[in-house]
Amino acid sequence: MRCYVAAGDVRRTQWDPALDADPRFVPLYLGSGRFGGCFDSLGMMGRPFSRWDRKGARANTVLMHAEHWTEGRYGLHYHLPLAHLRWQRPASASGPYEQHLSLYHGCLTTSYSLDGAPVHIRQAFHPGSRDVLAVEVQCSRGQALPSLQLQMVTQCELQYDNHLQGSFVPWPAPSGADVVFGRLRVGTAHTVIGITAQTLEGSVDVEEQRDGFAVHFGSGPVHVRLLVGAAGYGRRVELTTKLAYWRRRKDCLTAFSHGWHRRYGNAWIELPDAAAQAMWARSLYYCLSSYAPDSDNVAPPHGWTGNGWCFHFPQDFSYILPALLRLGHVDIAKAKVEYYAKTLPAARAHTRRIYGSAGVVWPWEHPIGAWYRILDGESPNWFQYELHNAAYPVRMAWETAQHLGSFAWLQQTAWPLIREGARFFASALTQEPAGDYSLHVQPSMGQDEFGGPNAKNYLCALFAAEYCLRTATEAAELLGQRNEETDRWKHIIRRGLAYSRLIDPHSGIWKACESEQPAANQKHPVQLNPLVFLPLEGRGQAREVSRAYNDRYALCGLDQRSGVPGWTLGAYWLAAAHRGDGEGLLADLEEALPRDYVDSEGLQFYESSSAYAQLYYTTTHGLWLQAVQDALVSDFWSSTEVGAAVPKAWSGVRFHGLQTKSGACVSGSVS
Repeated sequence: MRCYVAAGDVRRTQWDPALDADPRFVPLYLGSGRFGGCFDSLGMMGRPFSRWDRKGARANTVLMHAEHWTEGRYGLHYHLPLAHLRWQRPASASGPYEQHLSLYHGCLTTSYSLDGAPVHIRQAFHPGSRDVLAVEVQCSRGQALPSLQLQMVTQCELQYDNHLQGSFVPWPAPSGADVVFGRLRVGTAHTVIGITAQTLEGSVDVEEQRDGFAVHFGSGPVHVRLLVGAAGYGRRVELTTKLAYWRRRKDCLTAFSHGWHRRYGNAWIELPDAAAQAMWARSLYYCLSSYAPDSDNVAPPHGWTGNGWCFHFPQDFSYILPALLRLGHVDIAKAKVEYYAKTLPAARAHTRRIYGSAGVVWPWEHPIGAWYRILDGESPNWFQYELHNAAYPVRMAWETAQHLGSFAWLQQTAWPLIREGARFFASALTQEPAGDYSLHVQPSMGQDEFGGPNAKNYLCALFAAEYCLRTATEAAELLGQRNEETDRWKHIIRRGLAYSRLIDPHSGIWKACESEQPAANQKHPVQLNPLVFLPLEGRGQAREVSRAYNDRYALCGLDQRSGVPGWTLGAYWLAAAHRGDGEGLLADLEEALPRDYVDSEGLQFYESSSAYAQLYYTTTHGLWLQAVQDALVSDFWSSTEVGAAVPKAWSGVRFHGLQTKSGACVSGSVS
């Protein structure tokens, strides 16, 4: 496993003081699945926090934690920046310089000279003990190093005009804990941060400050290990115990590395293209750094980097979950579906309040805590009302249940989620005189963000309705459920949905919604959804979908411009894989660099082309993983296919332990 993951390691040997000021510079990401951040060229967090949509914004370097969030405008819940780790005073860095991100060990190592003294810094998170960051600082010279500062973010500006001013105060640690604590309150967030120092050589002192902590090093050679922990205030005792435990462990960073070795498991692919192999390893690492087997938190689409959106989107996570299932990370998928299941009563009440309908439409920006104030009376935009969002937790629940092979889990956890998605569409669909069913709900919006609000028959919503009804019918039969409700689902499926009302007579392609405008210049290729996001075998082979696939660049206007909005290019990759179009897949993958969708080092995908302050977009990394893995082994449709979309240039590709919904574990090669 080590060689397949290590292919994505990042090594930098050139340093320039202008690097961190360059908007295109990509800081390196570490995370535990619950706690994480981006680190600059010095292994620190020297960039101030700023909103990504501000003019001249650069990628942030800041710590984030899943439990550090606030309720803000419109009743929405926002993940917040937590703290910066930086040298307390400006220091002159010089060479020799090396920075190495080891993916297999989950460790960032940075070496350089600071004021003439050689400094060696190592940092890592543990994917099992997810509230702790380990930082090791070593200097062999006699002069004192500058102090390190862990500075809390007490002021921040977030999306939708949230301007927050908070406070930080020391918090007394339990007697004998050898940990210094503080409480950070910003908005409704109430978070405990602790720091402890373990001296391996020399001396060190941790001082409480007005805005955080300072770590002062003594003169002479220094070798110090710092442990930084964070958690919601209600888990302060648990955090104290964790920090004390790791402080006693002399092999702390080794144990953190072993945690990553276990987390990766033993499913891998080996591509003959070195750049593609590196991106596979990096995409997997970023997803595991962002998502963990916790049933009490979910990450925003840029993970815990402190960049981009500060909300969790169920739609985006549904683009990642199938890739994790294929690699055997069923525990993560199970935990996240259980998270959605816990919030089902609140989601049902939210749907009744917003849409006046039974069942569940999941919010576009999923709440973290109590729901009762979400979009109460006003909304920041129409994207909050995208009806297709009802389907994604349904698919996640259904496919996770298939991978688990547990009848009890299907019945107790997955089935309620599946049923509520079907209930919404069954109650909202109305029959046309021709006998088929239409969907017209207000307020509403489609997945194509250029399509306008409150239209009739959003194509994405029809796909979502059909998927939910078919899946619920299949699950009900498996569970022995037969009643008036399930009979209605079957009746709607038999009569069909109003796709025919959306056919553009000139192109023969379905329009994104029922209007007089033909399908053109969309942001997202919703016509490809049965190939990409919602497995609908009959729809996936429809001539309207085939035509849309063949004209996909014109459909979204990408034949006229170089920039790609959002995850559109990623959707093309996955569509190609599921059509068995290996050469099309390779051609579309090769569009990423010329379209500025990926940085020049090939480290990560931007949320959109040239969005340098919105990096590490795990949504697209999930689509990349899905597309490449499903080109090798796919059960997107009803049967398992091996090698259906392998390009000729990848002849000889090998894979091991790729899992399918039937329970089969597939290994082999494609020549």
